[in-house]
Amino acid sequence: MFCFHKRRPYCREFADGRRCWQMRSMRSNKPFCRSKRGAVTNPPSKPTTCVDVASDTELSEQEVCRKAFFLCPDKKSGVLEDCRTEKAQEEKAACQRLKETDERKRGACCVQGKLSGDVCKRFGGPDKLPTDCKTRCYDNGKFKRDVKECVRCRGKGGLGANDGNGGKPADKAAKQPFDPARVPDTIKEIASKLNEGGKTCVKRVAAATSKLKTQIQRWYNNNPSQKEEPKEQTEIKALSKVQSEIDETAESSKKLEDEFEDDAEGKAHRAKVDSLGQRLQDKISDANKPSKCGTQFDALKTAVNAIVEEYSNLPAKLKSQRVERVSLKFSETDIGNTDLTDSKSVCKFAGKLVSQLKKAETNHKKRLSAARNLVCKKTGALLKQKLISNLSNCLRKTRRDARASNNAEAQKQANDDASKFDNNTLKRVLKLLDLMKKKCLMKDTPESQPEQVSGVFRESLKTKIKRKKSGALTEAEKQQIAKKFNEAVEKKYPSAMNIETTVTESAGRRRLSARRALAAAVDIETKWDVDTPSKAADDLNVQLGDDFTSDPPEMSSQPTTGSIIEETQAITPIDTNLPDGEGDSTTEKPVNEADAVASTGAQEVAFGATAVICATMWLF
Repeated sequence: MFCFHKRRPYCREFADGRRCWQMRSMRSNKPFCRSKRGAVTNPPSKPTTCVDVASDTELSEQEVCRKAFFLCPDKKSGVLEDCRTEKAQEEKAACQRLKETDERKRGACCVQGKLSGDVCKRFGGPDKLPTDCKTRCYDNGKFKRDVKECVRCRGKGGLGANDGNGGKPADKAAKQPFDPARVPDTIKEIASKLNEGGKTCVKRVAAATSKLKTQIQRWYNNNPSQKEEPKEQTEIKALSKVQSEIDETAESSKKLEDEFEDDAEGKAHRAKVDSLGQRLQDKISDANKPSKCGTQFDALKTAVNAIVEEYSNLPAKLKSQRVERVSLKFSETDIGNTDLTDSKSVCKFAGKLVSQLKKAETNHKKRLSAARNLVCKKTGALLKQKLISNLSNCLRKTRRDARASNNAEAQKQANDDASKFDNNTLKRVLKLLDLMKKKCLMKDTPESQPEQVSGVFRESLKTKIKRKKSGALTEAEKQQIAKKFNEAVEKKYPSAMNIETTVTESAGRRRLSARRALAAAVDIETKWDVDTPSKAADDLNVQLGDDFTSDPPEMSSQPTTGSIIEETQAITPIDTNLPDGEGDSTTEKPVNEADAVASTGAQEVAFGATAVICATMWLF
C-alpha cells in the first residue's frame, strides 16, 4: 500500500523479518513494527538514508523534499522527481502572485521561464536578454559589466552581452560576468565540482547569508522565534536563490541600520516612521492624570516614559559605543563576477563577503540587544510590578464606588477619568506592549520552551447571581449560567483565551425552614487571558433572563505568571575562517569552541503572582 505519493510506501519489511506499517488510528502517528516472534519493537537507530526519507510517513511533504534533495544522490530517484515537479509548480504559482513592486523576484522568474509575456520585456527570458540592454547598459559601445542595474543584461554562457568587440564576448565563458538568476544549480551541486577548500567556501557563503538574514528577520518580521536554517536546507538552495537572499539581506541590513543609526540617513528614516505613527515616541502626559488613583498614575507614567526616552536615545547611545554601519557593496555581494568552477575564485569572493556579513552580524547584535533590553526586559519588569493593572483596577473600583454612592457628580468624574485613561494613557501603554509582543519571547515556566508573547494579562469578573424563586440551583442551571458568561466574554473580547467560569454556592447563607427559604444565590467568577488589558470604562453585560438578578460586576486585571525573555534563541556565529581554495589544501582554522554556539545571555523578567489553585467546580 502507498500513501501521499505513489513512491512512498505505506508498509516496509526489513531483512531481519521485521515488518513496519503506519497505523492511521494511532494518535502518535508513528510506525508500528513487529518482529518474527510477534513482539512489538522499535526499528534500530541508524543514519537516515534516502530510502528512509522516502518511506517516512511522519514527515510532511515539505520535509520529505527538503531531506531528499540533501540526502538522495540519484537525480533520477522517484521521490526527487516528485519533489522537483511539485517545487516547479509552487515556484511558478509564487511568481504569478508577485506584485509589480517586487522587481528583483519578477526578473528572476522571467529569466527562469516561470513568467512570460510583456512583463518580462525589461527582464528577458530563458533564451533572450532584456529589450533595452543596448540603450541603458552600454557606454560608448562598452558593456557596463560591473553595474548592478545591468546584471539582467549579462545573460550567461552563449547568451551574454558583448564588450564592444564585434558581438563576441570579451572573455572566455567561465570568466564572463553572468546573471546569477540564470544558474539553477544548487550550492551542493556547485560544491561537488570544487576541491575541499572550494566546497567550504561556497557553502559558507550560503550559510553566512542565512544566519544574518535570520538575525534581521527576527526583528523586522516580528518573528523572534524564527529558527536558524538547518544545513540541509541551506545547501539545497539554487545559486539564484542564494544571490537573491544576499541582495535582500544587504537591503534589510541597511534598513535596520537606518532604524538605529545616529546619522542623516537614520534621522530621515525615523522621521518618516514618526510621521506614520509607527515609532515608539509618545509619552504619558500629566494632562491625563485622573482626579483619583494619582499615585498609580505617577508610577506608570514614570516607568513608561523612561522606556520611551531611552528608546528614543538609542541611536546616540549606540554611536557612543562605536556601533556603526557596515557597507555591503555590489562588488562584495555579486556572485556573478565569480568563476564557479574555480575554487580559488570562489574562495576569494567568499572571503570578502563573509567578512562583511560577520561585521554586520556583530553590530546588529549590539543594536538588537540594546533595543530588546528596553522592550523586553524593562517592559517585563513593568508588568511584574503590576503598574498597568494597578492603575486600571483603581479606576474600575472608583467607578464601582461612584455608582454605589448614587452621586451623579462622582459618577461623571469617575467615568471621565476612565475614558481619559482609555483614550490617552492606555494607548501609549498598548504601543509599548505591542512592540514587546512583536519583538520578544516568553516562557510560561522556567522549564518551558520560549514562545511568542501571548496572554500576558489575566482578566477577571466577579458577581453574585440570585434566583428570584427559592431553592438551590441545579447543576444544569449552573452550567447554563457559566456558558452565558463565557459567551459574553468571547463576544466582548474576541481575542480572549482560556475562558473559565467558576460557579460556587454563596457562603454564609442561614439554614431556614422551607416556608422561609431564601432565594438561591451563587458566586460567579469568570477569568480569561488577553494580550492587552481591557479598557477601564468597559462593562460586560450578560443576559441571564427573567429568573435571575445580578449584583454589579467587579472587573479586574492582573499580569499572568510567566517570564519575558530579553534574548532570542542563539544563532551559530558566522565563521570567517576560510581556505584560499588553492589545490586541495586548506588554511581554515578550527572554530573557537567558545564561539561554536553563541551564548544567548538570556535574561528573564517574571511577572504576576503564583497560580491560584481552586477546589471549586469548573464549568465551561
